[in-house]
This record gives sequence, C-alpha cells and structure tokens, in this order.
Amino acid sequence: MSIFPVDWRIRLFFLRHRRCHVKLPDGWFGRPYDSYYSLVKVEIDDDTLTIELTFSLRLIFRGIPELESKADGLHLTDFDTFIFEEGKDGVHNDKYTSGEVHLVTMTR
Repeated sequence: MSIFPVDWRIRLFFLRHRRCHVKLPDGWFGRPYDSYYSLVKVEIDDDTLTIELTFSLRLIFRGIPELESKADGLHLTDFDTFIFEEGKDGVHNDKYTSGEVHLVTMTR
C-alpha cells in the first residue's frame, strides 16, 4: 500500500522512466521492446482513471485499479472495466473486464 494517490504514482513512474511499452490483458500493443510511449496526462474523475500516452493512446480504467511496482514496470490490476483507445477519435477501441495492464520499462 502506498501513501501516494494512483495518479501521482503513475506520474512518478514516468518521471523516473520517461517512456514505457504497453502490455494489454491479451498481449503486447505493438512490437515488444520496439514501440514505446510517454505520458501526456493522467487524471482521475470519480471512479475512472484515464492515462493518455503519446500517439493518441488512452488507457481508461473504470474502477480505480491497484498498482504494483515490479522489476519490469508498473502493473495495474483489479479494475472493473478497462478500455484501450487508439487514435484521436478512439478509432481502435478494445474493452476488457479482467486481466492486467503492464507499463513495461525500457530495460530488458
């Protein structure tokens, strides 16, 4: 358990690592260890956490997830629904009701 709110912990992760890879509940987004993303903004509104990354990627969690720092990065779990949007108008949209989302650091 951390004394910092979820959005602060995500900001701190990106301050330390600058960029990350994204692993969705059903596998990597893009090529593993090839595609990387930086934080544009993170915000909490009621029971929704939204993480916006470069290249118009949005990670939307309904039900604030649990965060766990591990050797490979930040793991987000225990959410009600996770929506992954790609594109300025949410052109690509995937919805998950279980699993984990990993923000994987640049080191292998």
